[in-house]
Amino acid sequence: MTPVTGGPARFLFLLGAVFLAAGSVPAGRRAQVLVADGLSAVYPVEFPLALVGTDSVEIDGRRLGPDEYALDLERGLLLFRRRPPHRSVIRVSCATLPPAVPASFRRYRPVPAEPEAGAALEPVFAPVDTAPVALGDLAIGGSKTIGVTIGGPEGSGLNQATRLAVSGMVEGVRVDAELSDQSSPIPPEGTTLEIDELDLIRIDVAAKDWRGRFGDVEFRLPTAGFGTVERRVVGGLVSGELGPVGARLGYARPRGRYGRTVLAGMDGVQGPYQLGPGGGSAMLVPGSEAVHLDGRRLTRGWDEDYTVDYSTGELVFTGRHVITRFSRIEAGYQYVVEAWERSDVIGGVSFLPGGLRVAADYYGESDDPLRSSRYELSADEREYLAGIGADTARAWLEGGIRVGAGEGDYELENGRYRYVGEGQGDYRVLFTFVGDSSGEYVFDDSIAAHRYAGAGAGDYVAAYRVELPGRSELGRVEFDYRPGPFRLGLAGIGRRSLLNLFADGGAPEFGGAAAGWAGWTGERSELRYQGRAFLPGFVQPGGDSLVDVEYRWGGLEQERVRLVNELTGRQELRDWLEVGVDLGLLHTFDDSRLARCLGRIRAG
Repeated sequence: MTPVTGGPARFLFLLGAVFLAAGSVPAGRRAQVLVADGLSAVYPVEFPLALVGTDSVEIDGRRLGPDEYALDLERGLLLFRRRPPHRSVIRVSCATLPPAVPASFRRYRPVPAEPEAGAALEPVFAPVDTAPVALGDLAIGGSKTIGVTIGGPEGSGLNQATRLAVSGMVEGVRVDAELSDQSSPIPPEGTTLEIDELDLIRIDVAAKDWRGRFGDVEFRLPTAGFGTVERRVVGGLVSGELGPVGARLGYARPRGRYGRTVLAGMDGVQGPYQLGPGGGSAMLVPGSEAVHLDGRRLTRGWDEDYTVDYSTGELVFTGRHVITRFSRIEAGYQYVVEAWERSDVIGGVSFLPGGLRVAADYYGESDDPLRSSRYELSADEREYLAGIGADTARAWLEGGIRVGAGEGDYELENGRYRYVGEGQGDYRVLFTFVGDSSGEYVFDDSIAAHRYAGAGAGDYVAAYRVELPGRSELGRVEFDYRPGPFRLGLAGIGRRSLLNLFADGGAPEFGGAAAGWAGWTGERSELRYQGRAFLPGFVQPGGDSLVDVEYRWGGLEQERVRLVNELTGRQELRDWLEVGVDLGLLHTFDDSRLARCLGRIRAG
C-alpha cells in the first residue's frame, strides 16, 4: 500500500475516507421530498429494492389514503388522483431491502435449537471489527454490527451499527475524524438512514492552544439554572485559551428547528407516541431528541430505553419502562423545516482567575427572509406580511393564483372559487384544512375537488398560512466563585425574539431572568440554595431545567412562574444511613403561591 505523504494529501484522504464509508450503511426506510409545481399529477421517484405495500405519501403533513395515489415502482412514478396544490411539499417513503452484504462482512454462527412456538428469538449479531490500518501518520479503523430480531414484543426488525475512525498527526496538528451510526435502530416499520441522517460525521483538529470541530457539531450553551441550549448543526466551532482567558466562536446551518412535546402515557401502550409540532407527524433531526420519562432523561437505543423513527417522529419505549396513564412523557427535539434558510451563531469569552469564573455568551438563530425553498412571495404579499407586525395569526395569504385561460381548475365567481374541471379554468387554488365547521369549502368526492359550502359550513379555506421568518437572540452573563467547600454565584440572561423579519423592526419581544445560588459541601454533608426570578414573556431556552421546574412543581407551566426559591440538604449519619430535606417556595404571576417540603431517608 502506498503511504499518504504530503500534509494536504493526508487531509484530503481523511475527508474522502469519512464520506465514502457511508456506502456500507444498509438501507431501512428511504424517503424523498418533492415540491409540487401545481401543474402535474405525475412525479418521478426512485426506490431501489423497495418492498411492495410499505409506501406512504404525505402532502403538507397530511397522510394520503391508498385511493388518493398510486406508486408504480417498476417505472419509478408517483401518480396522484388529483394534482397536488402549487408549492405543496410532497413526502413519499418506502421500506427497502438492505443491499447485499459483502462476503468479507459475513460470519457464520451456529443457530441454536428451535424455540418453542410463540417464543421470541434473541437478536443475532454479526460484528465485524477491523484492526487500525496505518497510512503514514494516520490510523484508520472501524467496526460493523448487524442484528436481526424475530418475533419480539415490537415485531421483527433489523438493527445495525457502523463506526469508522481516522486519527493521527498532520503537520503538527492532531486530527480525529469519525463516521458513526452507533445504536441507530431500524424498527420493523423502517427508518431513513441516508448519509445525512447518520448519528455522526465529524472532524476534530487540535493544536496546543486551540481546537476546532467541523461537520456535525453540537452547539451547547449552559445558562446557569435556566437549562442548556443544545442544537445539532452542520458547520464549525473553534475555541482557544490564552492563560486564564478563553474564547469560542461558531457558525453553522441548523439541521432543524427546536420543538417540544409533552404527553400523558396510556396504560400498557409502549408506543408509538407522536413527536412533532402541534402533535403532527414530522421528520426529526437524528440524535437531536432529549426524552424524559417522569422527570428522568432516557437513553436512546433498541437495547436501552426507547427507539425513535426519525422519518415520522414516532417514539416507542422498550420493555425497560412500563408506560401507564400516570406516566409523564416530555421530549425536546429538532424537526426539519424547509420554510426559510436559517443560520446559527455562537460566541463567548470566559475569565478564570483562581476560584472565580466570569463568562459572557451569545447565541443567535436567524431566518433569511430572502431565501426560501417553500414560498415564492410577490412584492404585494411581502408588503402585507410586513404590515401584520407581531400578529402571526394573520399570516395567511390568498390561495388562488390566476394562471391564465385553460391552465387552472377553478373560476372565481363573486369572490368564491368554483371547480370547472381539470385544465378548464383560469385559477389554481391552494386549500388548507382548518377543522370541522371552521372553513368555507369542503372536499367533494363526486368531483374530486373542493366545493364552496358557505361560511362556517366547511373544513377548508382557500388560503395558506405562511411561517414567518424570525430571529432569536440570547445573551448570558455569569459569575461563579468557589472558595474551598463554598460556592456562590449570580447569573443573568436576556432574550430578544423578532417574530416577523418582514416588519419594520422585526416585531420584537423581550424577556429575561436572573438566578443566584449558594452552597457548602462537606465530607459527609451538603447544603444548597438556588433562587430564580423571571420576567413576563420569558421562554426557557433549554430543555432539562424546564423539565425540572414542571416535574418538581406538579406540572406547573414555566411561563406562569415569577419567582422560585429552593433549598436542599443532606447529611450522612452512617456509612449506610443518609437523611435529606428538600424545601421550596414558588410564586406565580397571578399571585398564587406553592410550597414544597420533602424529606428522604436512604439506608443501605
